[in-house]
Amino acid sequence: MQWWMLMVGISLFLTATSAQNLLPNPSFESGTNAPDGWRLNVGVGKWETFGRTGKRSVSVTGSGNDSNAWECTDWKPEGGRLYLIRYFVRRSPESAGGTPITGFSTVNRDAWDVPSDGNWHMREFVCRTPVQRETVLRFGQWHVKGTVAFDDVEVLPVIAVHKVVGQGTGDTGQGERRQKEAMRDGGTQ
Repeated sequence: MQWWMLMVGISLFLTATSAQNLLPNPSFESGTNAPDGWRLNVGVGKWETFGRTGKRSVSVTGSGNDSNAWECTDWKPEGGRLYLIRYFVRRSPESAGGTPITGFSTVNRDAWDVPSDGNWHMREFVCRTPVQRETVLRFGQWHVKGTVAFDDVEVLPVIAVHKVVGQGTGDTGQGERRQKEAMRDGGTQ
């Protein structure tokens, strides 16, 4: 039976690793005056001529008291879905304060732990989009004084798989048990 579980595990791993990125132009390589499928919402940003892979990336520059981001215009997430968001981010050595921001406009994630060392750092997280509210995927900065760049972004669909823990006793764990307690009026629950 253990070999069967191993085969199921391997097939689930291969299925998860073969999921297709849902984003258009995820390395920002194509475009004429700006990357195809992306727009800068406000403030200072560039379609850079350097990248972690390829020759392009996007960047945003902050004054230390503002916020701006690149938004994906050619893909909209489904409401109530789970997504894995994976990306590479780098802060310029002179940048200070604030945080790179990522994710959806309704489900934001701060990448506060990215050092200002000029190197690319991979980050990822899973989030769920709201059911009945439109949201936009974005990569930007909040209150950073300096420049933050992004490249090789991915959005992958995620399916939650719940594992039952216990030994055939419903939802109790090992060493746990259910017991009826006497009610104050002498009845039982």
